[in-house]
Amino acid sequence: MKTVTTAGILFWTDENTLVLQRRDAKAPTSANKLGLFGGHFREDEEPIDAIIREIHEETTVPLDEISYQFIDAIATPPAPGHDVANVCYVFSAKIKDWHFKVFEGKGAEAHDINELLARGDVGRDTRHVLEKLKERKLWH
Repeated sequence: MKTVTTAGILFWTDENTLVLQRRDAKAPTSANKLGLFGGHFREDEEPIDAIIREIHEETTVPLDEISYQFIDAIATPPAPGHDVANVCYVFSAKIKDWHFKVFEGKGAEAHDINELLARGDVGRDTRHVLEKLKERKLWH
């Protein structure tokens, strides 16, 4: 079994909603579903460097206006019929305005965390991360 390492971020609003990325039809996984902002590590990259780079590449979120808090590393088993697991280093950050530009996918959406867990359009790995964080009581 192969394991990939990613970094993802939970952007929280002042209304205590979570901002996720709406992936597009071309996404390699979870097409057209909601997912965490973030992505794969580069060789020899630290988790904090990966998430800062990914946020810069994917959004117009002002990097100097947010403080990143590492929450946990969550392992997601392979999808049925696949042999690739994912370890996601999860960060949290409060943002002032979630109406930022998104350069990958269809845009950003803000939802209540409990609503997200009940929705059918949350990507598999993202759902697993959210469920584990809720189970471990590791919200922001």
